[in-house]
Amino acid sequence: MKRDSYNEQRERGNFSFPVEYHYVTNHHPRYNMPYHWHIQYEIIRVLEGKIVISIDENEYTASAGDIIFITDGCVHGGKAFLENTIYECMVFDKKLFETNVGDKNILQKFFEHHLIINSYFNNEYTDIHRTIWTIFDALKAKPNGYEFIVLGCLFNFFGLVLKHNLYTKSFTNFISSNQKNIHKLKKAFHLIETSYSQPLTLEDLANTSGLSPKYFCRFFQSMTNKTPI
Repeated sequence: MKRDSYNEQRERGNFSFPVEYHYVTNHHPRYNMPYHWHIQYEIIRVLEGKIVISIDENEYTASAGDIIFITDGCVHGGKAFLENTIYECMVFDKKLFETNVGDKNILQKFFEHHLIINSYFNNEYTDIHRTIWTIFDALKAKPNGYEFIVLGCLFNFFGLVLKHNLYTKSFTNFISSNQKNIHKLKKAFHLIETSYSQPLTLEDLANTSGLSPKYFCRFFQSMTNKTPI
């Protein structure tokens, strides 16, 4: 079984500016994004073509000009829908916001998942579109002071999310059930990652998730749109 880095634990950017940027074409090793998760947030903007992004149990089809926001801890993956698809990713750590600017209590509502930011923004969200475009253009060109531009725009993004109510409030029962499913999936990913060089059976994967082999197949496919094999 081929190994994929399901839990990406590497440091993003550097200590003072924990932001990582990727420009992805069909020559990029992760053009078709394998399923993985990380403790950082991720924003994707599609420049050309179309990509299908799965986030936990939801699927979004993003075309040129669309933006995808991925909350920390979500299992996600993507597949380019058209051959000429080009997209960019930025991954940032919440440590970036360890500052005295603004109301930290409001940001904590996002970071502690009391408020869940919407995942999909098309061209109709002009304010969001303008802010995210400025971020990616700064990350790509890296002019003097680009770090301040990125940080300022991220604060602006959170402000626009609050201003326009572009979030949902978490419901304890739903979040609890969803987190249990994600936890089961992460256990299976962990077993694949740590034991990829050894023979793995469907029973092994099902057992680590606490499910029967028959139900595990349906569960895994419903979560990832792929079979365990």
